[in-house]
Amino acid sequence: HLAFILVLVISSEIRTRNLLYVNHATVISIAYPILLFGFGNSTANSQSSQFLCTFVGYYRDFTNFTRPFSILIIAAYRYFGVFHINLYKRLNNNNLLLIMPIIMVWFLSIAFPITINKALNTSVMTMLCLNGNSDSRPVSIVYFVINYIVLLVVPNFVTVFFYVRIMLELKRIKSRVGPIKKSLKIATVAMLKEQNLRSLMSKKTNGLNYKNEKTFAKHFLLMCTSVILTTSGFCIFYLNNIIPDY
Repeated sequence: HLAFILVLVISSEIRTRNLLYVNHATVISIAYPILLFGFGNSTANSQSSQFLCTFVGYYRDFTNFTRPFSILIIAAYRYFGVFHINLYKRLNNNNLLLIMPIIMVWFLSIAFPITINKALNTSVMTMLCLNGNSDSRPVSIVYFVINYIVLLVVPNFVTVFFYVRIMLELKRIKSRVGPIKKSLKIATVAMLKEQNLRSLMSKKTNGLNYKNEKTFAKHFLLMCTSVILTTSGFCIFYLNNIIPDY
C-alpha cells in the first residue's frame, strides 16, 4: 500500500480522471491493515473498553464496506464508458459528479452499520469488538444475513454482472471491427476519400482500445472472485456472534 501511494505521489501519469476510482480503491484498502496493526492486540481480549470496542467495531465495518463498493464504482464507471458514453463524458467533465460516487461509498460505509445496529438494537462484543451482538439468537442471525447481503452479495455480484456485460459487448464490437481492419489492408489510400479514411482509422484505433479493455475486464473478474472469497471468510468470522463458544 505504501509503495503504491509513493508511486501515486511521484507519477503524474496515474493521477488521471479515468484512474480516480482505481486509485481510491487501492488507497482506501490500507484502512484495514491500519486496523490490524493499530488495534489488533488491544481488541484480542475481553477486557477492552466499551468506547474502544465501539470505535473498532464501526471502523472494521467501514473497511469491510468500502472495499467491495469501491470496486463496484470502478466497474460502474467502465460500464458507462461502454454502454452510456454521454453519461461517461459528463462524469469526466464535472469534478463534483466524478467524486460523488466516492462520497456515497463513504457515507454508506459509515451510515449503514450504525443504522442496522440501532434498528436491531444490537451491540458490540467486548471480545474481538464485533458488531451485531445480541442476547437473542434470531436477532444476531438477522443482523448477519442483512449485513452480508448488502456487504457481499449486492456489490460483488453486480460488479461481476457489469463486467460480463462489458466483455460480451467488447466481443461483439471486435467482430464488427474485424472487417474494417481487413478493408484497410486491401483498399488503397487513393481509392478512399480523406473523410472515410479518418473514420476507418479511428475505428481501428478504437478496436485496439477495446482489446485492452477486454483484457482489463478479465483481470477485474479475477479480482472480484478473490474479493468474494475473502469476504466470505469474514462471514465465517462473524459467526462468532451466532454460534456459542465459536
